[in-house]
Amino acid sequence: MRRLVIAVIAALLLGTTPALAHQPVVLLDTDTTAAKGPLLVDGTVSFAIRASFTKSGQKKAFRAQLKEGEALAVQYLIVDKKPENALKSSQLPSVVITGPDGFSIRLRSTSNASASRIVAY
Repeated sequence: MRRLVIAVIAALLLGTTPALAHQPVVLLDTDTTAAKGPLLVDGTVSFAIRASFTKSGQKKAFRAQLKEGEALAVQYLIVDKKPENALKSSQLPSVVITGPDGFSIRLRSTSNASASRIVAY
């Protein structure tokens, strides 16, 4: 019985690993500018930022505080479900990344395939 207990404890300790997943962040309708949106302060964490849009021209924003030397990796994904997968590329939201020095880049999906749309930067 003692061996069984030790074996179970050892299996539990050896079998546990940290969860490796994205930290979810949902942008609200009130997050209309970077100053009003959430501030992501840890550049070592992978965030999954979700936003829903109900009308044309709607904006949602957040800020990321990166330390010097930390890389920014962005993937822009569109859910492969209706109504999203029925939209034309021109109807999809774009992503604008603005640096502290004012440099700006716009990401747009150029795919009109039925699979999940992705743009990486």
